[in-house]
Amino acid sequence: WYAYYTHEKYSDNKNDRGHWFLPESHLWEYFPVLNAEVQALSEVVLTGDDLGPAGTSTKAIHTNAWDIGGKRYLLAVNATNEAADCELSGLRGETAQVMFEDRQVQVVEGKVKDSFGPYARHVYVY
Repeated sequence: WYAYYTHEKYSDNKNDRGHWFLPESHLWEYFPVLNAEVQALSEVVLTGDDLGPAGTSTKAIHTNAWDIGGKRYLLAVNATNEAADCELSGLRGETAQVMFEDRQVQVVEGKVKDSFGPYARHVYVY
């Protein structure tokens, strides 16, 4: 989906081109959101102290954590096209803010339980 243009067959193209052209795909409308999220996380990922992956209760969820300015950021991504429930471990504090989602989750004994839609991501700040 990240290619701007390919000769790959794609029948859902808005202008019936029959091949993949990103600006005419259903994904194009999400790119301003994606770009804003990448910009919001760029300093964390590029200059934060890399803490490595967090513990997960399922292999479908891939994680990595960073520490920057006294805050920790945990990025968790469902790498599959199926929904998944997961328990993430290695967090601190009592709550974690979930960036881009306007919600908080409870941290109990260093763990968070959360649900992930297909290919979904959650970014926890604690």
